[in-house]
Amino acid sequence: MMDFVQAAKMKKRIAAALVTLAVGFVVFVLIRNDWAVDVNDLPGSLKKALGIRTVAEQQESLLAQLDVTPAKVFKRRLKNGRVVTVVTGEIQNNSRYPMEKILVEGRLLDAARNLRVTTDPVPCHRTVSADAISAMSESELKNIYMEGDQPFNCIIKSGFSAPFMVVFDLLPSNFNVTFKFEVHPHSGQFLE
Repeated sequence: MMDFVQAAKMKKRIAAALVTLAVGFVVFVLIRNDWAVDVNDLPGSLKKALGIRTVAEQQESLLAQLDVTPAKVFKRRLKNGRVVTVVTGEIQNNSRYPMEKILVEGRLLDAARNLRVTTDPVPCHRTVSADAISAMSESELKNIYMEGDQPFNCIIKSGFSAPFMVVFDLLPSNFNVTFKFEVHPHSGQFLE
């Protein structure tokens, strides 16, 4: 009959053998793949168990923490005569961390919920009044989203919100009241 000390030694040997086998298997897989393993090739359940997420999954998770609330839709005629449709509202950061480089995009859906128009992504925190829009040209309107030669860096602290303004400069010829304007977060990142 084995005593307690011999049983403990046997358990340690078995555990060491299992760890060695696991490490050997990982090294074998890495060697077979020229020391490069793409996370996207791993099965979803394994990625979840290891806590690994792709860049796309990380971005999707981040965007899910931004809550967009459109408040107002109005039309304005620019000084060159072109009519634009403007959607304003607020975007809130519901994550535990501050975020930066937050961009939103506008979408126009028809009555069948088909996507008809998507605007260029624009930073939040950049708005002007409806009257100011009427006094602008198209290039002046696009420049409100810039800070020098770079897009404005929209930063929102955790739990706070910021205003946004999305401009639809071209609507489909068959546009009617059944169409719906939406605004969604496009991109962003946690503030480092």
